[in-house]
Amino acid sequence: MKYLAYLLTVAVVLSVSSVGFAMSKDEIITGADARIEKYRKGDVVLQIVAPDGEAFAEDTVIAIEQMRHEFLFGCNIFKLGKCRTPADNAAYEKYYSELLNFATLPFYWWNYSNEHGGIDDKRTDEVIKWCREHNITTKGHPLAWNYVDPRWLPDDVDKAMKMQFDRIGRCVKHFKGGIDTWDVVNEATHYDRPQCLQRAPKLTGGIKKMGVGAYLRKAFESARKASPDATLIINDYRTDQA
Repeated sequence: MKYLAYLLTVAVVLSVSSVGFAMSKDEIITGADARIEKYRKGDVVLQIVAPDGEAFAEDTVIAIEQMRHEFLFGCNIFKLGKCRTPADNAAYEKYYSELLNFATLPFYWWNYSNEHGGIDDKRTDEVIKWCREHNITTKGHPLAWNYVDPRWLPDDVDKAMKMQFDRIGRCVKHFKGGIDTWDVVNEATHYDRPQCLQRAPKLTGGIKKMGVGAYLRKAFESARKASPDATLIINDYRTDQA
């Protein structure tokens, strides 16, 4: 007996890239079924036996139901419990849990914590609990991003960067088991764009002083030390030569 097997765990962006951005919307939709058959399905032979190891009779009816996709499909979950009305909150929870199995939780440093640690940990714990109850995999985003300097960062860029790396380790260790996938560094290829220079002169200056390569390595070393088995990601948007 043959059954079509599992979806491949590939990022949507990679799937789109393999198709090619030159295709029109109609071409993408028209060819979707063929690409699903080619790239996302496969054949597998299952041998079904009873608990005692004996084969079932040939006329036995067997039902197989897929309970969960290995493919992660989701979005940010920033509005959980924060919609305008109780009805909106209920609708948000209903459709999120029915449609998605992956959730990105916010860790924007300038909003998330103060000089001494995590002031938004309680909120994060609540979201993690809800995701666990609904079988939704969590990801933290981002641990390091020089988009806005926290107001309390010291002027000394070396001290600021040490606090940045300490913060990475602290978050990954604190939420280990609740969040085990992290966007460790965000948009490092364009760290010195004008917005960063204006809004985050301390962190941007620290990256420039270290060099992007050293910055990346130190950030990932901090995360890996805090959780050896975590999935660690560099998140970026540039696909040009630079």
